[in-house]
Amino acid sequence: SIPDMVAERSMVSVSDVVNALVLVARHPAANRQPLIVADGQPYTPYKLYVAILRVMGRPVPGWSVPLCVLKILGYCGDAIRHVWKSCPVSTEAVRRLTCPAVYSAGHLRELGWLPSTTCYEQLPAMVAACLESRR
Repeated sequence: SIPDMVAERSMVSVSDVVNALVLVARHPAANRQPLIVADGQPYTPYKLYVAILRVMGRPVPGWSVPLCVLKILGYCGDAIRHVWKSCPVSTEAVRRLTCPAVYSAGHLRELGWLPSTTCYEQLPAMVAACLESRR
């Protein structure tokens, strides 16, 4: 299991991105200003992992890999890439997993946009689609 880190993330559903794009295309106050689309719910890799396991009906492991071990695996992955050019673990992958990436959709909300769903609400459909694609 991955460790429970405070590496919060922002996410948004595809339908909410489309709704935001339509609003921005129609709203004159949106012209030439940077706008971020996020559902406002903080997510961590661990909480997403646990939510996916629950959707799949699997138990949550009672153990996790310590963060220092993940970092060591990242360095090992970097070394392996010098030889085989292919390794899913790297220091960059560990950094992306452990660093926060939280954004505010405040400006977009001021224009009247609100998210219609959260990643957690969409997880059952996403997991079902992934499992179906493997068959």
